[in-house]
Amino acid sequence: MNFLDNLEDLEIMENKIKCNKAEMIDLKLEPLTTLLCKKNVPGDILYPENPTNITDVLKLIDIPDYFPCYTTNRHGMSYTDVSGVSYFIGGEHEDYYDPAFCIYNDVIKVENNKINIYGYPKKDFPPTDFHSAEYHDNKIFIFGSIGYPEHRKKHIQVLVLDLETMKIENLNNNSGPLWKHFKGDVEILKDGLDGFVFDKDSLTWKLI
Repeated sequence: MNFLDNLEDLEIMENKIKCNKAEMIDLKLEPLTTLLCKKNVPGDILYPENPTNITDVLKLIDIPDYFPCYTTNRHGMSYTDVSGVSYFIGGEHEDYYDPAFCIYNDVIKVENNKINIYGYPKKDFPPTDFHSAEYHDNKIFIFGSIGYPEHRKKHIQVLVLDLETMKIENLNNNSGPLWKHFKGDVEILKDGLDGFVFDKDSLTWKLI
């Protein structure tokens, strides 16, 4: 999902984004580029001359010891539209056997062709992919994830994104459905899940 291809402006809240596999190098952020990490290799990143789209920049994957650390080319990323504002949450790049594999814990907000990228501590927002995202009362409820094995718990992951403050709350459930992920839209707030319904007031699961 390369939704940056047709956007002219890129605004990022931080000029450095931490990657769990390598140290982020300083980059001048420009339209139609993706951020890259390096693994203790001297020298500067070489961009293709006059890149016209993200695909050109991703050709850098073939350069030894370089791999994409932050990219919008993902699987398992959710998309939620709220009154014309788009929210892209989490997702993964490549798969576990690939050196470029990474699961993200970010929220990308697109409004009027402006992009803000929000990063969060892992304790609040573990790297999350293949989840369900549902809007309710100016919040996005994020259910489920595959995630990294070390982040998986007994019960399903539930996160709540407050669209007013852009803060995320990790509910750390000790009840409700078991750990689960989704590969399509699931209306959990409406239909419940595995014999449970999620109470939006108490933020807990209850048996149906």
